[in-house]
Amino acid sequence: MYEQAIIDGYNLLYRQPAAGDLASRRQALIRLLEPALGVIAQRITVVFDGATAETDPGATGVEVVFSPAGRTADEVITGMVQTAPRPAQILVVTSDRPERETADGAGAATMSCGIFLQTLAAQQALLSAHLARRAVRNRSACLGDFFPDT
Repeated sequence: MYEQAIIDGYNLLYRQPAAGDLASRRQALIRLLEPALGVIAQRITVVFDGATAETDPGATGVEVVFSPAGRTADEVITGMVQTAPRPAQILVVTSDRPERETADGAGAATMSCGIFLQTLAAQQALLSAHLARRAVRNRSACLGDFFPDT
């Protein structure tokens, strides 16, 4: 598990099926990432291009950052990696090759958006299977167990 995953927000967002306005799509992306907290990384930071008034995604553990005027999300992400005390503990998720090469050069791990989405899907499938097995094991006896239908 990484200390931090830094995600190129719009890069990942546009790999998802489009539904709703941009703000609701950002919210859906953040909700998609929440289960990965503590599994893929201790902290998840999503960086979107452009300053916006709507910066509060609600109560969530996923940090949302908007690039300031005159800077791209790629530049913000690159700066975060280059100034990190332990870049080897960072995972950068983007499909932009120059950004991935810069992050690799600084010592961070990188993953394309497509592979990251596959990883999230696999993680969710494992969690669902685990919960289903646990529910069967912890099922309490009910009256029907003692008096089956005849």
